[in-house]
Amino acid sequence: MTRRLAVSKDGTIQLLLKLPTLLHPSLDLLKEKVENAAKSEIQKWLSEHGYDDSAGDLRVNVEAMATKPTPFAGGIAEDPSEIEARLGPGLINVAHYVAVYSCKVSVEMISQRLRKS
Repeated sequence: MTRRLAVSKDGTIQLLLKLPTLLHPSLDLLKEKVENAAKSEIQKWLSEHGYDDSAGDLRVNVEAMATKPTPFAGGIAEDPSEIEARLGPGLINVAHYVAVYSCKVSVEMISQRLRKS
């Protein structure tokens, strides 16, 4: 999920997360956990290599952005016109789908089937 790691001129470590959606219910908590984990790992590395961070001036900035969904048909190495002809123009750019199933059985139908058997 980490797509970019950079250090700015003031020494702040910049992390960019690419997420499937920004609608995560705890996005701020997720960013905070990534920031804390990054700080912990960097401080561990600094101490293992003899650097002192007793001043505590280590700064990590975590930003998040949503990735653009990739259409299912885009992963197939075929001619796009062939895919469109097979799927139709309405499905060529579909990246996600939800299967829905509904089974409604009334009490009358059950009792009719039980009487027949």
